Amino acid sequence: MHEVGYPVHSLSEVLGAICDGIITTTTRAPRPGSDPARKMDVMPWRAEFTTMVALWRPLLSYGVSVSSEAVVAVDGIRNDRIKISRCRGDMLREPRLTLVFWDVKQGKSPRQLRSLSLDEEVGDASAATQAIRYQDIHVVSTFRYTADTQTVSFWLRKDVVDAMLDGLGEWTAYIWRTNSWENTGDGLPIATRLEMGESWASTARIGRQ
Repeated sequence: MHEVGYPVHSLSEVLGAICDGIITTTTRAPRPGSDPARKMDVMPWRAEFTTMVALWRPLLSYGVSVSSEAVVAVDGIRNDRIKISRCRGDMLREPRLTLVFWDVKQGKSPRQLRSLSLDEEVGDASAATQAIRYQDIHVVSTFRYTADTQTVSFWLRKDVVDAMLDGLGEWTAYIWRTNSWENTGDGLPIATRLEMGESWASTARIGRQ
């Protein structure tokens, strides 16, 4: 967008706001009419977005101003894997699925995720739901499914993954549909299912050799 004339400071502000998890926007989930600008949190996607910004930042021609908490170095990003044996392989080839991590210690995952994930007029604006969005759910939209091993792999900042493994929660991985925001099956405990992989930095070094 910068190459076609979009102001650098505006791009930096947009990316920085998303990395910090709070945006001001007139955009809403599709529905008739227009809506006023308001602040909304996008915290469930923050871990993935800050990961993506860290990976692509060297290619940007401008800086991104973010809080220290949102900054992650490339050697702090890891490619982890989860064996998804309870989900049909053909389903994972559909381009409308996302990987969701949910802390079941806070309660059973909801049947329908849309209302919980929307911080707007038609979403769930309760204090309890906001607390969940801030600390008990991570959504990862970019992952790879390997049919031969029935394994889902994904790049994510390892401080987030390690906190899920080492903390007091009971984190579980689900595959959710993005067209209906319903899960496709039972969750899998990452404490026993997750395999840690290589860091982005080590992969980049190998590629340069």
